[in-house]
Amino acid sequence: MRNTNFYLLITLLVFIGVIFVQVKLSSTDSKFFGLILPGISFILLSLGSLTYDSIGVSNNSSILSQFFGFLIANIPTFIFLAIYFGVREKNRVNKQIEKMNIKDL
Repeated sequence: MRNTNFYLLITLLVFIGVIFVQVKLSSTDSKFFGLILPGISFILLSLGSLTYDSIGVSNNSSILSQFFGFLIANIPTFIFLAIYFGVREKNRVNKQIEKMNIKDL
């Protein structure tokens, strides 16, 4: 039980650290830095989910299960992209407010 709690704590800390890194990368002026983690996540998780072979069965349920496996495997990618677009939108709004304040002077 103790090891389980320790591994859970480490996993939670890594998750928080990766989210923090994604927020920092997304808030830079370059729009490409924020796409690093989603890109890596998409490539690695897509390769992992697409290499799954359903033992030669090639019917529609197999293709459908691979498609849903692909979507489920890429949930972290979707989370990274949501953080990216959220932070970029917040920065865009803040820049517009800053421009309006400068014009008011």
